[in-house]
Amino acid sequence: LVVTADVRKRSMDVRVADTVTVPSDKSLHLWAIPRSGGPRSLGVLLDNRHATLALSDKAIGSDVVMLAISLEPKGGSPDPNGPTGPVIYKGSWVKLL
Repeated sequence: LVVTADVRKRSMDVRVADTVTVPSDKSLHLWAIPRSGGPRSLGVLLDNRHATLALSDKAIGSDVVMLAISLEPKGGSPDPNGPTGPVIYKGSWVKLL
């Protein structure tokens, strides 16, 4: 999974770099995981391969220690407070200057 963010354009580009088979009744959902508090939804990959998502002020702040992708019902997690399905990808992120 490759996630890039452009703060000037206020957008994130998310790409699944591996061959992943996602059932037709499921969606991949991207989350920011902060040091404390609950996960923050960053958006859903509607085609389960790629998405361009809005980059809000609080999406990836200095408190975020990792990003995660969960496997959710079609359209994303029904719970706005976090994943309801299994986390299938997770990893830290770096800020490039």
